Amino acid sequence: MAKETLFTRAILRSRRSVWLSVGAVTCALMMALPTSVGAASTTWTPRAGKIAKVAQVTKTAKAAKPGKAAKRAKPARMARGPVLRHGTRAVADQKRARLVVHHRTVLRETPRVLRIKRADPEATVVAGQNGVFTLSVTNNGPAVATNVVVTDTLDPRLEIVSLPEGCTASGQVITCRVDSLAVGATQTWDITVRVRPDTPPGTTIPNVSSVDSDTSTSTDSNEVIINVTGESDLSITKTADTLNSGGTGTYTITVTNNGPSDNTGVVVTDTLPPGLTFVSSAPPGCTAAGQVVTCPIGNLAAGTSTTITLTVDVDESVAGTVTNTASVTGDNPDPNPDDNTVTIETPVNAVSDLTITKSVRAE
Repeated sequence: MAKETLFTRAILRSRRSVWLSVGAVTCALMMALPTSVGAASTTWTPRAGKIAKVAQVTKTAKAAKPGKAAKRAKPARMARGPVLRHGTRAVADQKRARLVVHHRTVLRETPRVLRIKRADPEATVVAGQNGVFTLSVTNNGPAVATNVVVTDTLDPRLEIVSLPEGCTASGQVITCRVDSLAVGATQTWDITVRVRPDTPPGTTIPNVSSVDSDTSTSTDSNEVIINVTGESDLSITKTADTLNSGGTGTYTITVTNNGPSDNTGVVVTDTLPPGLTFVSSAPPGCTAAGQVVTCPIGNLAAGTSTTITLTVDVDESVAGTVTNTASVTGDNPDPNPDDNTVTIETPVNAVSDLTITKSVRAE
């Protein structure tokens, strides 16, 4: 009986050691689990048959070995919302969610985007004629734009002809306003300008506008360019005073620039009929090569005229009527060349040089 008792006690001590070893392994595995898993499993005590599965969960979470669990363990963070999954995939999902929220926040904080553009980037305008700037401002959202202001500073070679409603001018600065512009809406203004007539052909005039509002940053439009050309309608007229055979006479020539552009290189050419000889001009500057008299005028502004008087000698052999032709040319193209030449016929008066002799005698 004593031997049986001693044997029974030995078996009990052996079983107790086994259970203590199982408990030590279980505790070590629990310490190696992530904090979130441990917190969610504190009320669960694994049975001996489940030890292999617990070890598998620990590997998936990349936990440290039992001997290094104390060194690598990190304090648990306070969760801001429900935790659906654990491990590295859950962390990646949480980061992705924060990025989406941040992106939406940036969109809400982005100022309203206003874009300004011109209908055409380039146009050709004759000096002295009009051109039209079309400004279009579009609100691309995401909210209504308020106190929209468009500013356009014109080049000095441009003159304001007319402004649409909502636009004002101070010198060369044009300002157009609209109180509010809905999302997706476009506001358009047409500004009529005149290219100064003294602008040389071949000139390029750039122009850029800007738009601003209470809810956006300033934005510039695309650059537009006016290519300037010249066009001048020159005309010429001519009259003659009395021409006397064997005497002198005068021709009066008038040249007019009907515009729209100022003209340069204006020249008058007058071909005198046979028997007439060039003497002088007023103002001076005309020269003769045979019967062809050339008078350089130079610059002639649009809407102005100039007059030249030619003095000629009339040979005594000239009688009847003489025909004279004069023409004018300039550097600019002429839209109406029909009035660039004039021809007149002038009668020549025959003059007799009579003398009288008188004497007296006595009877």
